[in-house]
Amino acid sequence: MTSTTITPVTINERIQTIDILRGIALLGILIINFTVDAAYGGPSEGWTGIADQTVYWSIRFLMDDRFQTIFCFLFGLGFAIQAQRAEERNVPFTFIFLRRMLGLFLIGCAFHIFFRWSLSVLPFYAIIGLWLLLFRKIPAKFLPLLAIFFFCLAFTADSLMKNDNTSEVKIAASTTFKVDSTILDKYVGVYQNPQNQRVIIMRNGDSLIGESPTKHFNLAPLSDSQFFRQEMNTEYTFMKSSSGDVDSFKVVYIPTGQTFFFKRLETDLQEALMQQLESRADAIKGLTATETYWQLVKVKFDGTLTWLKTFPWQKFLWKGNYEVGYILVLFILGLYAGRKKLFFNVTANKQVFERVLKRGLIVGTPLIIFSTGFDIWNFSRGISYWDPPSKLLKALFHLIWFVEVTSLSLAYIAGLTLFLENESWKKRLSFFAVVGRLGLTNFGLHLLAYTLIFERVEGLWGLDGKVGSLYRLLISIIVYGLLYFFSRWWLSRFTMGPFEWLWRSMTYWKWQPIKKKETAALQVTVV
Repeated sequence: MTSTTITPVTINERIQTIDILRGIALLGILIINFTVDAAYGGPSEGWTGIADQTVYWSIRFLMDDRFQTIFCFLFGLGFAIQAQRAEERNVPFTFIFLRRMLGLFLIGCAFHIFFRWSLSVLPFYAIIGLWLLLFRKIPAKFLPLLAIFFFCLAFTADSLMKNDNTSEVKIAASTTFKVDSTILDKYVGVYQNPQNQRVIIMRNGDSLIGESPTKHFNLAPLSDSQFFRQEMNTEYTFMKSSSGDVDSFKVVYIPTGQTFFFKRLETDLQEALMQQLESRADAIKGLTATETYWQLVKVKFDGTLTWLKTFPWQKFLWKGNYEVGYILVLFILGLYAGRKKLFFNVTANKQVFERVLKRGLIVGTPLIIFSTGFDIWNFSRGISYWDPPSKLLKALFHLIWFVEVTSLSLAYIAGLTLFLENESWKKRLSFFAVVGRLGLTNFGLHLLAYTLIFERVEGLWGLDGKVGSLYRLLISIIVYGLLYFFSRWWLSRFTMGPFEWLWRSMTYWKWQPIKKKETAALQVTVV
């Protein structure tokens, strides 16, 4: 008898290969976030020993960005499987999926607020995931073309059109423009943003310099009130109050238009400068913790509200290549794999996986060798970040990045899927499935682990600045082992993780059974 309602997937309906892939992706994400994507732990922060550099550049070469890409792909694949289950039961799917994305959005914001990391990618997953509803009825053969279209759309907007503005600003900043010294004197002072981060602006001859919490910087004048900070690609505009006094400035990140505001403080400049430099020196060494955990939670909560208020919803499709040209493209590719049911019968689709593996390695390997080698060469010349001098060159490097990451990620997925067709190896690697089944929970817990271990918070370890890539790698492997044992213990008592339970309860609009006895009793009743 066909069910008239869609219910959460049961253990017997799960595809173990997908759970293993998700568990492996989580391991990669954890290692990357703990090492190459973390602050204060790479070669540019002074960790230049042979062991640290070997680990750092190996992770950049073998892993960086690829496991986040696999995670995106699996999201689209999961959507396809859920939609197919709904069609098989002849039940409406749209409103269930809308609630599912709302739940993911709220959980992602909570991760950002309480688990102390840069804004979690999950809210973007939820927003972009809504687009998949428009594509679920499109014939599968057109989905790869649709993915290419969205990449080209975002690529054109970000890499070509938006860089016109950046180039104009750079050209204007490179021309000789002198600001009267009396005007420059009015901008000198101490400024602070809503997150209590201070920036000190001072004069240096006929120009302005600044001291941020992390570094010294120069401001090139564009006009009497506008200045350009080249290494951050940002524009500073000083603003006056109703009385005519300079009381604030705004910072605009030119590629995206994201804006930050700083208010002027009435405080002693020399004393504030001394405190800023001392705090920065200690911060780089990872010696001080100036905030408690709950103070950071408040800062993150305020920052999340600001992000929600200022997010350019009306320009989202045209906003940037990360949201549309990366996440959405991978969601669509995962949707394609799900619609073609490639993972339901790997043996029957073996040739497809072999072609993806072969072509992905052929295309991606020389590109990753070039890009990693180029970064190593730049680092050897003392350049930690290289900004392409022209919009065309910047577009080319972005294209190389996307092609290498996507092709190698798909090759990893195809290779691992074929490898898991060997039942003995599938059994040996089944421990990844344990972590993968609690994918959302373990994603959040690894962010929390980073906070507890690395962030400079009062009462916590605060290892940022104290250990390099080698020790960070070892710590990440230990943390993943703890996540495995936690997942194994939890699944021996419950059918799903705590955040999976919350997400599913929000999706189906009622509290879901979570204890194994409850679930077993429910299944008996249904039968």
